[in-house]
Amino acid sequence: MFAVNTNLLPSLPAILWVAEWGGVLVAIAVALVMSMHRRWSWYAWPLWILSNLLLIMPTAHSEHWGLVVMQVAFLTINVNGLLRCRRPPRRSPGCA
Repeated sequence: MFAVNTNLLPSLPAILWVAEWGGVLVAIAVALVMSMHRRWSWYAWPLWILSNLLLIMPTAHSEHWGLVVMQVAFLTINVNGLLRCRRPPRRSPGCA
C-alpha cells in the first residue's frame, strides 16, 4: 500500500509557490540573456526548459489546463531550439 508522508502535505503550497516564482524569475532572466545575443546566450535554452518545468508544476496542481498545455508547448519548442543550436552545420542567429 502506498503511504503518504503527512509532513509533506502542509509544505506543498510553499513548494508550489517557490516553483511558480522560480519559474517566472528564471524565464525573465533567460529572456534578458537571449536578448543580449552574446556567445553565452546559448545557455538560455536549458534555462528556459527549467523554467517550463517549474511552471508546469503549479499550473497542473491548480488545474489550469490551458496554461499547462501552453507550458508543455513551450517546453517542446525550447527542446527543439536546444537541439537545433547544438547542430554544427546550420546555425541560426540566436545560437552564437
